[in-house]
Amino acid sequence: MSEHNKDDDGDTDDRARTRIGADLIIPVAGLAFAGYYLWSIAGLPGMAQFSGRFLVAVLVVLVVLLALRMGTALARGEAEFSFADLAETRKTALMRWGVFALAIGFALGIPYLGFTLSIFVFLLLSMLLLQVRPISRIFIIAFCAAAVGYLLFIVALGARLPRGPVETFLAGIF
Repeated sequence: MSEHNKDDDGDTDDRARTRIGADLIIPVAGLAFAGYYLWSIAGLPGMAQFSGRFLVAVLVVLVVLLALRMGTALARGEAEFSFADLAETRKTALMRWGVFALAIGFALGIPYLGFTLSIFVFLLLSMLLLQVRPISRIFIIAFCAAAVGYLLFIVALGARLPRGPVETFLAGIF
């Protein structure tokens, strides 16, 4: 992931430089989604937009902090702007494209499986693909994330997320 670089005199620089271009993909995609989200809720009453706007504001702050950190690393010469890490090895490329395919599957499947089950399946399959171990950890993380998502967005905030078998089953309880 890092490499030795030559300075202006042609000498090899002994400091390892991190490639940071690929690290911008998720933040930029997140900002694009946030923009789309704000556009899609524009017609709702102000109180209905509050939680969404708050989350978008948090996302923007985090992306700005990340950009400042990356800019500082670039300015210090500790990093270089490169997308070479996207497919450094065949295994890495397959994992990245696999997670991308799972994200598309998540987006397409959410109307049928519902929010909670879709999140659970997406996280479960992503972590299996990325070889997270032990496998028990995968199930615990996926279950906890889906449960927190359900409790926060559907129960607490009353978000109108796609309902599936889990939401139908739990509707009587909550």
